[in-house]
Parts: sequence; structure tokens; C-alpha cells
Amino acid sequence: MAERIARDRLDQIYELRLLTEPRLAALAANNISDNDRDELVSIAAEMLSEISPQMPEAYARFSRLDEAFHRKIATLSGNQVIADALADLHIHVHLFRLSQPQTAISDAILEHRRLVKAITEHDAKAAEKAMEEHILLSRSRFIEGGAISDFWPRRQKNEESHVKRCHESDAGSQTDP
Repeated sequence: MAERIARDRLDQIYELRLLTEPRLAALAANNISDNDRDELVSIAAEMLSEISPQMPEAYARFSRLDEAFHRKIATLSGNQVIADALADLHIHVHLFRLSQPQTAISDAILEHRRLVKAITEHDAKAAEKAMEEHILLSRSRFIEGGAISDFWPRRQKNEESHVKRCHESDAGSQTDP
């Protein structure tokens, strides 16, 4: 029963994230200033340069930077009510993440780079798409890592198809920031 509650809770958390964070990323792309751009780029660069999955403290450091990264995007959206709600939500996300393998850090960092690129280029559509893909992939990592067995079995195939379509539509259009 506890495992079912955990799956249900995680399902609800990711549903909320999918409903809100892609839109917030699009708004952030429209609203970002030069100072905010520098701060967002700095957080992403810190993740990339200072975190290695081999470091014993990597997860704790990544967790703090990931929270700061998502909080910054939510704040940039201009909707403080949703930003505050997501700040509370990320505490629960990190509790679930404790059971994930640390190799997931590298994948998330690469996804964050796509988000930074889209937001700093004021590309709202690409930012929304990148955030949606990031959330779907994050959710899939729980399944692949075996953190919660049989988690979203009926949705996994749909998510994999969606992510594949995202990658296909981006083919040839991606460059590193």
C-alpha cells in the first residue's frame, strides 16, 4: 500500500509539473533580462563544471542547484503564486529523487542546457518544449532506474514516443549555448 501511495503521489507531482513548468519556461523566455540571463547561465554552468557523478556529494550539490535553477525559471515567469507553489513541490521531488541513480545527474544537466539556450534566446516555444521534455525524461528516469517499480507502465510508451518526436523535430537545429 505504501508503494502505491508513493506512486500516486509522484504521479500527481509530475502531472502538476507538466501542467505548469513548460508554460513558466515560455514566460521566462519572454521576460528574461540580461542580469537574469547571467544568473541562469551561472547556475547551469556551475552544474556542468562542478558536479561529477563520481563525487560522493554530487547528489546533494546537484539537488540544491537544480532547485535554484527551476526556482529561477519560475520566478522569471512573473507568476509568483505558481513560483511559490513549485518551490514547495520541489521538496517532494527531491525526496523521491533520493532513490535515483546518480548517473541521472548528467542527463538532467544536458536537458538544462537546452532550457538555458531556449530561454536566453527568448525562444518561448523552444523553452516550453525543452521543459516538457525535461520533465518527461525526469519521470522516465524513475522507471528506468527502478526507483519505483511498474511506475506509470501505461504512460511510459507514450512518453518515449513524445520524446522521440521532440528529438526528431529538433534534428539539426540544436547547438550548444
